[in-house]
Amino acid sequence: MKRNFFQTPFQTRSRSPLRTALAIGLSLAASAWPGITPNRLFTSNMVLQHGMAVPVWGTASAGETVTVKIKNQVKTAVAGADGAWKIKLDSLAIGGPFQMGIQGADTVTLDNVMVGEVWLCSGQSNMTIGMGSSHYDTKVEAVGLGNLRLFSQKSDIAGVGPWNVCSPATAERFPATAFWFGRFLADSLKIPIGIIVGAVGATLIEEWMSTQSILDDPDLDTAQVFSGGSDGGFPGGNKGGGLYRNIIAPLIPFSIRGIAWYQGEWNTAGNAHPEKYQGRFAELIRGWRKEWGQGDLPFYFVQLPNFKSTNAWPAIREAQRLTRKSVPNTQMAIAIDLGGGVPGFPDSTELHPRNKKDVGYRLALPALANIYGHAIPAPSGPLFKSLFVRNDTAHLAFDYTGSGLMAKTGVLGGFEIAAVNDTHFVAASASIAGKEVVVWKSGSKVTRVRYAWDSDPDASLYNKEGLPAAPFQTYITDVTGVSKKDIDPDHAAGNPRVLDDTKRFDPAGRLFRIPMGGPFCEGVYYMRPVTQAR
Repeated sequence: MKRNFFQTPFQTRSRSPLRTALAIGLSLAASAWPGITPNRLFTSNMVLQHGMAVPVWGTASAGETVTVKIKNQVKTAVAGADGAWKIKLDSLAIGGPFQMGIQGADTVTLDNVMVGEVWLCSGQSNMTIGMGSSHYDTKVEAVGLGNLRLFSQKSDIAGVGPWNVCSPATAERFPATAFWFGRFLADSLKIPIGIIVGAVGATLIEEWMSTQSILDDPDLDTAQVFSGGSDGGFPGGNKGGGLYRNIIAPLIPFSIRGIAWYQGEWNTAGNAHPEKYQGRFAELIRGWRKEWGQGDLPFYFVQLPNFKSTNAWPAIREAQRLTRKSVPNTQMAIAIDLGGGVPGFPDSTELHPRNKKDVGYRLALPALANIYGHAIPAPSGPLFKSLFVRNDTAHLAFDYTGSGLMAKTGVLGGFEIAAVNDTHFVAASASIAGKEVVVWKSGSKVTRVRYAWDSDPDASLYNKEGLPAAPFQTYITDVTGVSKKDIDPDHAAGNPRVLDDTKRFDPAGRLFRIPMGGPFCEGVYYMRPVTQAR
């Protein structure tokens, strides 16, 4: 006899005749037996990752033999003393729908199982805002997307929903960023796409760090963090990586292709230590990858958009940019122009921008280019690469220039410069010269340059593919057209130092570098014309 185990259409269970007879003979209710219980990730309508081993796990009676069947695979495991069991399916080919059977003393049958690509979408509120809050017609956008499936991991560990097939009737349940990211993948790849969403609004990056990552952070008072005392080094209600333990850890080791992340707004407050964001973001990525055990798992994230604010939004954007630069296999979707400009929200005063379509598109572009091999001229907006100074003019080179750079508004603005040992930036002139940007200010020395350094900046630099350049702050990282005799290695005015060829110049004899501390410095090169012989 087959029964609907959860009183929902996504999973059915049948008992063996022996167990049924025992139930009658002993007058015991069906609920008296633990039975085969797969982890809640495994339901009908789910998507499994293709091209790699696929763990399947759950609970049963201690010592019970569990058999998992799908397609032509049959795998067996024995439940341990705690009732836990786990098997690994061999790599599955793209396709479906399939049926998965999980059998022990009774059987669970999962229907409409697809095999394709699976992504985890995580972060805070801009990853949870639903399609119902966007300005798109959800019922129209969701037509023909049956290959897109959603699993929602709630903040309450017990409040988990099954896999949902995308349709005009269900699409409003999909978080908008995740929907558009998944839709662009599904439309481009023509294969099943599974999206697992584990995101909670108004949360700090520290709350998402793994336990080991928190233990490794010297600035976090772990005794307070894990006991729930005061703030343990950071504010927030989920002390000691509570969101990692409640949201992320239960998903491991479900096989996924990569992670899409949208978070950072809550870390812009001064008491949230925005200056530590870069290190903790990098540590979060490292910690998740270590726990998942899939190597350098692709980790793509959204740089904070424009938003009218007086706090540390530029600093968090810079921390995100430097994380993308320093952590391998990461990509950044630039959203500096997506804070407004949609019906009802013409400016950037909305903390939750309604245009999630372009956010999803910009997350999908590097995935399509780097993971799925699509020929895309520019999978990102321009990213600062290097700078050199000649005749008091800064020349900036960029990656991802595509078919060329352009000033979207016709006038290239948002560039500022500062002089040697000066933290005060002033507006500067800028123009496009081929695939470079030239920056200058009449009568001023140029040693530091920054772009779009404001919470709601003038951000007019784009590539011709229509993608904006990322805001950045930089120091002189490459100098051409000068030699040793043209450079004064004194980085503290009035305290000349002796030239040290072996330590202060590169082998070409051109660069003088003083490594700098702090979360945002890439290395500083101070220059001053020499006026007397050495």
